Amino acid sequence: MCLSVCLYVSVCVCVCVCLSVCLSVCLCVCLSVCVCVAEFVFFFFTVLFASLRGLRAAEVVTEVCFCNSFF
Repeated sequence: MCLSVCLYVSVCVCVCVCLSVCLSVCLCVCLSVCVCVAEFVFFFFTVLFASLRGLRAAEVVTEVCFCNSFF
């Protein structure tokens, strides 16, 4: 059961795609939700883990684009 206090949270997920040698396009989708305080801790760590994975994916895309610029 939710507590009486809820937090309004906005989460954005970005996906980057390499189109050419070093041209990448990023598409971001944002989702806004109201989460209860009791669920916020679990929600925060879930979003944090997803964000870290997303950053690693973005770094990989950047490295691939950067390497392609030499060829």
